[in-house]
Amino acid sequence: MLADAWADVEISRWNPTPPDSSIEFAAKWIDGTSSQSVASIGIDVVVVDGNDVVHGEIGLQVDPAQNIAELGFWLTASARGHGMGRDLLSLAGELGRRLELVGMISLTEPDNGAAIRLLSRSGWTEVPTTTRRVAFAHRPVA
Repeated sequence: MLADAWADVEISRWNPTPPDSSIEFAAKWIDGTSSQSVASIGIDVVVVDGNDVVHGEIGLQVDPAQNIAELGFWLTASARGHGMGRDLLSLAGELGRRLELVGMISLTEPDNGAAIRLLSRSGWTEVPTTTRRVAFAHRPVA
């Protein structure tokens, strides 16, 4: 369940999660009633199995004026270490191709070794940034 994933300590450690992790808010979020920025378009894809068990999520914050997106992602404890992270990044790349994005970026904390390894091993390129976070770029190929 999405509300359980938001309450996962490892997910909330590295990712902004809603202050309200109730089932009711999760239902509203799934329905698309959570707030989005006017200047960008948010696309969130929650990955579930046939039993409605949540395994992860990718979020793209698309800047239509520049035709780029920032990617965020997370996996539940049961999904970690089973190759699902690569699948999530592959799905993000496919979304980027379908949206005809010229580029994607993912920012992560320097202590988040799992995310850094995953991005590096999945063909994302570390790029300089002016923040303390580690940045990786990816160019979806048509």
